[in-house]
Amino acid sequence: GYQIREQQIDPLEMRLLLPSGQHIVTLLANGKHFAGIGISKATRLWQRFGEGLQELLESGQKDMLASVQGVSPDTADQLIEGWKLYGQSSVLHLLSSFGIDHKTVQTVLEHFGNNTADALNEDPYRLLSFSASWKNVDLIALKHFDLALDDPRRTNGAVEEVLYRLFSEGHTAPPKSVVLRRLGILLNSSSTNLQTLSHSSLYCVLERSLEHGVCLLLEGDRVQQVGAWVMEQKVAEFIADRLTSEATNRGSTDDLFPQDHEVNDRILDHQPSSIQLTVEQKDAVQTVASRRVGLISGGAGVGKTTVLKTLYVYFDAISLPVIQVA
Repeated sequence: GYQIREQQIDPLEMRLLLPSGQHIVTLLANGKHFAGIGISKATRLWQRFGEGLQELLESGQKDMLASVQGVSPDTADQLIEGWKLYGQSSVLHLLSSFGIDHKTVQTVLEHFGNNTADALNEDPYRLLSFSASWKNVDLIALKHFDLALDDPRRTNGAVEEVLYRLFSEGHTAPPKSVVLRRLGILLNSSSTNLQTLSHSSLYCVLERSLEHGVCLLLEGDRVQQVGAWVMEQKVAEFIADRLTSEATNRGSTDDLFPQDHEVNDRILDHQPSSIQLTVEQKDAVQTVASRRVGLISGGAGVGKTTVLKTLYVYFDAISLPVIQVA
């Protein structure tokens, strides 16, 4: 027989605010990141420092916090570490308000920690490295950080974005002409550009990024991002090291790599009865079993897994350990 009236608020705008006054006491006493603080210690901290408590927590002044009765140095450390998660709420709100998804925001905060604001002030296009979209990052940089359209941080970020996109499509060192075309599409499609950039302007943008070390210019007029260059260099060094005579002489497993004419017989001795290899598959197995470096390639369903299964049975039989990674 009771009638309950409820009032719902539909806000036009919401902002994350740091707690103050009694809210700080409640947060420190009950917040999951401040376990063991309790209402008494939280109240004493507020009574001692008042509004200055926020600044002490943000600046990590452990000794001052530990000067309060009942607050040990360990408790002060816990207060400071816990507050870090709340002290960045203004940065979190800024990124979220510009459409950066929560997962990306958390990754950024975890990476830069308390230096997040400084890192983004220095170069907001760092967000691109955390999978934030160019559209959102560009908007933040131009509107919030007041970067000019021709700011080197923006143009270098655009080159990085183009190379990241091409890399995701499988291009580790695309031709300069391809990079320039993609760069034009990216920058000229931006709603912030008042005029279309000419080919010469785009060329200058790319040249400046080369000077700043954003990317490298390889033989054949190809452009490569630094990350791709490092990865390819490490793979090349690994292969070269395994193929050198020095590496071969160092190893104690040379007797495990039989000569070509011995491989087929050994493989057949250990080949599972359920596996029938084709001629090409036998060649692949022989190559890997008798060489220090081998590459097996082919589309789906051609038998790469079958080759691996055969190899693993064979290696197991001759006590050669296998480490498979992806």
